[in-house]
Amino acid sequence: IFVLFADVALVCRLPPRVTHILIAMVTTYLIVAATESAFRFGLYDWSYLPSQKDRLTYASCTDVPCKDSFAHMMLFSQLAIFLLDFYFTRKFAYDLYAERDSMQRVITAAE
Repeated sequence: IFVLFADVALVCRLPPRVTHILIAMVTTYLIVAATESAFRFGLYDWSYLPSQKDRLTYASCTDVPCKDSFAHMMLFSQLAIFLLDFYFTRKFAYDLYAERDSMQRVITAAE
């Protein structure tokens, strides 16, 4: 969904500050989620209700055996997908606006 927000921000020509804030927020979120997945500092446990805390000892889907390498791999792949999509969409949007502006000048000159 973050990729969609970034694409909409580029297509609607929002100020660059908006896209920079969006990139910073997404990067921070992905880093925090990967860090929690790897080191388990308690962020996932906050989502459990007090009545569900006793069930954590029986089965915890958030505590996987190979969490360190998996978390880093997911972090890098998600960041790469997000940032590469943003880069290519920005290039496409700027080229599209330049083409539209040049066509508008040609139409104005022809009239």
